[in-house]
Amino acid sequence: MSNYTRIKLRRDIASDWTSLNPTLLAGEIGIDTTNNKIKIGTGSATWTALPYATLTPTEINALITGLQTQISALSTNLTNTLDDYVPIGDVAQADGVASLDANGKVPSSQLPAGLATTTDVSTAISNLVASSPSTLNTLNELATALNNDANFAGTVTTSLGNKAPIASPALTGTPTAPTPAAGDSTTKIATTEYVQGSLGMVMALAL
Repeated sequence: MSNYTRIKLRRDIASDWTSLNPTLLAGEIGIDTTNNKIKIGTGSATWTALPYATLTPTEINALITGLQTQISALSTNLTNTLDDYVPIGDVAQADGVASLDANGKVPSSQLPAGLATTTDVSTAISNLVASSPSTLNTLNELATALNNDANFAGTVTTSLGNKAPIASPALTGTPTAPTPAAGDSTTKIATTEYVQGSLGMVMALAL
């Protein structure tokens, strides 16, 4: 007759394990015959503090079902292949892709040097407009004020070239001027009409 060793493991129903709450030795196995599950002792933790080391077929099936549900949800939401997505490790890294803040915008700390932000653009526009009147603070208003003349500077220069200087003007053609009232002794220009009228008055007095 062959010799053999029979090993008997500690076992009990769940309620007894809980009420007695023993401390299993390190590596000692305790069987919960109510739930058909085992716990392995640590030498210090009591029964209720130990996790179960096994799963029942029902629990395994529940885990599988949960994983299948999550995989199905991922398949629905991820419409592209894996090659179309960026690894998490590349986000917010050099030569990677930028991350987004709570407002869905790229943080300024991740923008390349020299790239203007909306704040930079707003500040530049504000500085350009400065204290301009509201009727002249857009390009369209400025163009209208310049009569939409693309060569406004040339037009003004030509117009000024046709004007006589204030000091010692050399008039050509037949210039005219307002005729002062008879007897006016101010520094107004004496037109031929004024001179003839004055001469007529002198001649009349001489007769």
